[in-house]
Formats: sequence, structure tokens, C-alpha cells
Amino acid sequence: MPRKATSPDYEYPTWWSEVERAQENNKYRHVVFVSQGTVNTDYSELVLPSIEAFAHRQDVLVVVALGVRGAQLPPGFTIPPNARVLDYLPYDTILEYTDVFVSNAGYGALTHSVRNGVPIVLAGETEEKIEVTMRAVYAGLGVSLATQKPTAEQVRKGVEQVLRDTKYKKAAMKLKREGDSMDALAAVERKVKELSK
Repeated sequence: MPRKATSPDYEYPTWWSEVERAQENNKYRHVVFVSQGTVNTDYSELVLPSIEAFAHRQDVLVVVALGVRGAQLPPGFTIPPNARVLDYLPYDTILEYTDVFVSNAGYGALTHSVRNGVPIVLAGETEEKIEVTMRAVYAGLGVSLATQKPTAEQVRKGVEQVLRDTKYKKAAMKLKREGDSMDALAAVERKVKELSK
């Protein structure tokens, strides 16, 4: 499927220009996007360790989407200066600027990652997540943290591995090109016409 354009009604967060300019102003060398989807909202599983993983890295901007409108981090959790957290952010909007996507390995996250040519770090062991992780790793798109609840250190190492080794970005771009060339909507239309004869 093609990337979704951001709705003209979408209200960008006040800090959005930091994301857009991250790589050109040299304040942040990398943008890491984190989301654990819309179903599991125990943010201690992936979101909090991901924020903590880069709390002392001033060259990394961590952007977190909590996945549920109105959601907030637990009271008392301190957001470091290099992290931006909001309840909802369209994946295709942020992934355009993202170097690495940290995800709980949902199928939707994988398709957005491929659609945008962004390598992925995966932490998920329920529902379809084991299979999604195996497919992503097999395709060279990213790495598995082999747990549902990684530590900050595990997240940091996974992200650093993907940033350090260009094979992940190359695989992501190859998959993106393949997806772009397929024109899925036209293929569905052809099949519907064929079956309706």
C-alpha cells in the first residue's frame, strides 16, 4: 500500500520543526521513533526503556507515540530533554524523518516500516509478533530484541546495531522499492474485475 499523506487537519506538535530539521542542523544526528502500538498500553514494556536508553545521548532525538488519544506516561516519569512524547502521531508522518523505528512487532508497524524504508528494532512475543519479527529479521530489515520487555541497555544496543550497520537501511530501501513497484491497489482492482466477469 502507498504511504498515507498527513491529513491537512492534523495539528503538528509545537516541537515538530526539531524533527524536520534534525539532520540538517546537526543538533541531533539520529531520530528514533518508538511506538508499542494501540493495544498494549503498559508503557514499562517498551516505551519507558526506549526513552531511558537514550536519555544521556544528546545526538539522538527520541520521538514516542503512545498510540491512544489522550494517553500519558505514568506520573513521576521524567522525560529527558532529548525525548518528545505525544499520545498520537501518524506513522507515515514521522517515519519520513526516522532513522530507526523501535516497535513491539505488530504487523501494522512492519508494513509502515517497509512502506517508508526505515529499519526496525523489534520487541514482541504475543499475537502475530513472533512471526512478524522472524520475517523482518529474515529480510534483513531489522533486529529482534528477543523479548517483550527489553531493558534500556537491550534497546540501546539494538538501535546502535542498526545505526552502525548500513545493511539494515539498504534492506529497508530495497523492500520499499519492491513495495512501491507492486502497486497493490491496482492489483486488487485487476483481480476484482477479473472475478466479476
